[in-house]
Amino acid sequence: MTAFLPHDYVPPGRPKIEAYRKLSAVGSFEELADWQNELRDRFGPLPSLAEKLVELRDLQLSAARWGIDRITREDDWLVFGYRDVSRLRPLVGHHKGRLRVVDTKSAYWPLDEGADTSFEAVLPVLKAVLQPI
Repeated sequence: MTAFLPHDYVPPGRPKIEAYRKLSAVGSFEELADWQNELRDRFGPLPSLAEKLVELRDLQLSAARWGIDRITREDDWLVFGYRDVSRLRPLVGHHKGRLRVVDTKSAYWPLDEGADTSFEAVLPVLKAVLQPI
């Protein structure tokens, strides 16, 4: 997924660097909403590329809630990388066998066979898997 702050939205230089610095420091959903509101106040409505950036940060925050620090795709599987299985166990239990812990650092979620595996198509699945229980 392509996601960034376009030059015609946030001007290059200090404003753009500051916006990205603040985004990287966002540590909660409330802070992410504040960051979005600040951008809207300063630069107007977020363009779709910036909205996608917000979606990605939201996904990172959702994953971090469960101790997940990496999400990749292998064939028809989403692979969740983690460091502490104890943080992931409630999520595994909630999904009753669909989210499978396979080793000390990876859990797998099956995608429907033949389904579109582009990031845009998988994003709703990721959001559903990672939501609070």
